[in-house]
Amino acid sequence: MISDAVVASWLESFYEDARISNARQTDDDDRDLFNEELGTRFCSDVGSILRLKHNERCRHFYLCVDALGEEGLKRLGYILSQSSSLDQLILHRFSTKSRAEDLWIWAGIRQNRSISKLHMGQFYLFPEYFDIIGPFLVDNPDLTKLELIRCGLLPDGIELVATKLLQRQTDSIVELDLSDNLIRDNDMDMLCTFAKKSRSLRRLGLSSNEIKGKAVRDLAALLASNESFLREIHLGGNPFSLEEVLLLVKSLETNDQLKTLSLEGTDDSAVAKRVLALVCNGSSAAGAAKSNHTISSFGRPFDPTSNNYNAIGRVIPTDFGVPFETHLDDDETKLVRTALRLNHKDDRPGLKARRKIFWRHMRGDFHVGDDSIDISLMPRVISLVGHVYPCVAQGAGRCDACHKATAQLLCCQENGPRPEQSVLERIRLEAVYRILRARPELCLKEKSAEEKLRAAREENRMLRLENETLREENERLRSQQAVNDMRFHSLAL
Repeated sequence: MISDAVVASWLESFYEDARISNARQTDDDDRDLFNEELGTRFCSDVGSILRLKHNERCRHFYLCVDALGEEGLKRLGYILSQSSSLDQLILHRFSTKSRAEDLWIWAGIRQNRSISKLHMGQFYLFPEYFDIIGPFLVDNPDLTKLELIRCGLLPDGIELVATKLLQRQTDSIVELDLSDNLIRDNDMDMLCTFAKKSRSLRRLGLSSNEIKGKAVRDLAALLASNESFLREIHLGGNPFSLEEVLLLVKSLETNDQLKTLSLEGTDDSAVAKRVLALVCNGSSAAGAAKSNHTISSFGRPFDPTSNNYNAIGRVIPTDFGVPFETHLDDDETKLVRTALRLNHKDDRPGLKARRKIFWRHMRGDFHVGDDSIDISLMPRVISLVGHVYPCVAQGAGRCDACHKATAQLLCCQENGPRPEQSVLERIRLEAVYRILRARPELCLKEKSAEEKLRAAREENRMLRLENETLREENERLRSQQAVNDMRFHSLAL
């Protein structure tokens, strides 16, 4: 560890030496310095450094700094401190050995206020360095994306990151990635506090840490509270137990914000069953309606050897992580995957609830006659069921002839649950039963035209009698008013 006195001395030395050298350092001097340290193969990087120096057309800067020595890092740090046009900075090293010279880079970033997206890969960030990087984390109003990956963040470092972010006056952090550090079971308190307080944070990356025990319970409590605005949490590569995975999945029962929860350790029947109950509950129609209509992916972390992930590590919507086929039957697998796709593609919770009720009812998990569903929905159910085309009812999927017409129907789902004709007939009959049970007068014999005319005449007669009664009452009131007026005048005289 480096003492605070050494850090303070380096910082003072850095700015003093950098100011002196900058006054006499020409572009040719900088070109020679970086060409010597980086090598001629990286001449384009040298050109980017010079453009960065002059704030010319350099909004995004990427560099692997393994080859840079102390002088190159110090010079680059000062250029970063003076840049006012840089928007995205990506610096990484392949070497796993910490270097004291990294301090010059952190010292340069300290002064910068234009960077909105910072990615640092394998730059060690010791607790004492936060006195240097702190002003950037606290005072940069435009910072939206912070990725400190494999930066050797110890428990104190995790707390310091969260503390600095909590001190920000502007709530602008959208993405925070602290993957591949040393977060353990007691290190999530401040981070969860920040996630709950922030109204802008949408993505939290905590993959490949040592999260377990209390840290998992803290995360589950954060999700269950539904007080954060997080849309993605990436937790792959952590040593979760089965009980901890189930706890995280259960926490989503009351969460209507999160769309992606990437996990590992999900290859278990209990997890698959819990996910099925979460996204398409089959206990009752009310249970299906209260399913989670937001979560759409239980994907895995970025794997550069897989074609199922894009270059920035995001899980694509069609990869759901949990190996359902191993632990669910074919119908259940289709049901859970279709429910996840529906959650991803559609933003209408009411339609999602109706479809999930229909799917579960279609499977025979419950019957609408046993549930208190609004009777006004029954004609719509009959209409939807009555217009299912043969290609769907017969299990043929969808055809070009009727795909557009059936695209919005409840049971027209590619690779999803498909009803048999007998099931459709049963649903229609049950819907009719619900209508007749609620409106028994519909079963009464219809009146003849003569009876309807006689009833109308009788109704008119009653209305005339009522009008005559009202007229007589009005005459009586007027007479009474006249008598009262005469008495008033007599008393006045």
